Formats: sequence, structure tokens, C-alpha cells
Amino acid sequence: MNVGMAGWIEYNLALNLTGGPLWHDSSPLDSPVIVDSTKDEFYKQPTFYAIGHFSKFIRRGARVVKTTSKRGLVKILTTIYENREVVVVFLNKSEEEVQLKVKHPYRGVMDIQLSPRSISTLIYHK
Repeated sequence: MNVGMAGWIEYNLALNLTGGPLWHDSSPLDSPVIVDSTKDEFYKQPTFYAIGHFSKFIRRGARVVKTTSKRGLVKILTTIYENREVVVVFLNKSEEEVQLKVKHPYRGVMDIQLSPRSISTLIYHK
């Protein structure tokens, strides 16, 4: 999301247990919501929560702010957006908890802890 992406949406927001209703190939498909119409149930997948997380904090028209990492953490992805506030989103791809120091040019340094395999958001109100 840091390289000029303008928008993104999951191709299929909901599918049934066989990847349908329109999929005729034998390869499995996944979606944010899986519907089991025989039981009148649905299951929210991890991508459902990821889409919701980004949608909650990043507003239409937000612009990407450049970020740097001194430690070169390859398992931590960071993106920063500026809309009504400054929104910093961290993705911890590792299986371990990670401790970070976040330095803001005007607000100083903040220690944060990222849970394993998590998406976390830090908001700086203007």
C-alpha cells in the first residue's frame, strides 16, 4: 500500500462452501465471508477483519506518508496515512511478539508492542 496503490477490494466478499455461486473450476477459492446455506450460517475469515480494520481508520482521500525503518524488520510492514489524523498501521507477520520504538518528528518516541501475526494501528490526532 506504500507504492501508489489507489484502492483495493477483495474480489469475492462472500462465497459458499464450494467457492460459488459462479465458480466452476475445481480449485478452491477463499473470501472474507463463507456462507453455509444448508445450515443458514456464515463464517467470518481473517480477511474480513483485515478489510474492516483498514476501512475503520483510513478514510477516502487519505494520502500515504513516507516511513522509514532503521532496523530493517522484514516481518513488520508499516504504512502511514494522513487524513483527519495521522494513521500508522503495522502488520506483524512473525510468530513472535515484537517491541518497537515509533519516532514522530513532533511528538517524540513511543514504545509499542505488537502481538504475533497481528494488525495494529496507532493514531496521532492533529
